Amino acid sequence: MTEPVQIIGSYLSPYVRKVLVFLHCKKIAYQIDPIVPFFGDERFSKLSPVWRIPVPLDDRVTLCDSSVICQYLEERYPDPSLYPRDIADRARARWPKTARFVARVLAHDAFAHLAPFEERMIRTPIAEHRSVVAEMGAPILAETYGTSAPRRGVMRLG
Repeated sequence: MTEPVQIIGSYLSPYVRKVLVFLHCKKIAYQIDPIVPFFGDERFSKLSPVWRIPVPLDDRVTLCDSSVICQYLEERYPDPSLYPRDIADRARARWPKTARFVARVLAHDAFAHLAPFEERMIRTPIAEHRSVVAEMGAPILAETYGTSAPRRGVMRLG
């Protein structure tokens, strides 16, 4: 069995939820550091210079785009495959365009699994997110890349 995939990012982010649902569907365990970008420390800024989430902590690459992360996970952990083999079908799968498709995806049990974390975080001050979701049984990373207060200043680009 492989080690859990480590993800930095909040359950409130649709991009983080996209990656977590992808991991759920591939039956890949994960651990999460549930921070929001402006509460990231210097190490987070080095991983994600423009303060975007999610960020997987990986021994091979650093990525900060949910679509790219999902494609990477698909190739690194090929079974079960979530993308169609045909190139045209695979392109369509990456760009859903109908409300019916989106509704079907949102009804998936993986989203239902994440909903309690999202609901609780909406009503919880940001500085308490980590402890609240840990109490709820979220698979929390041992170490956080977060701070207790938002970081001030501009993002460094380069």
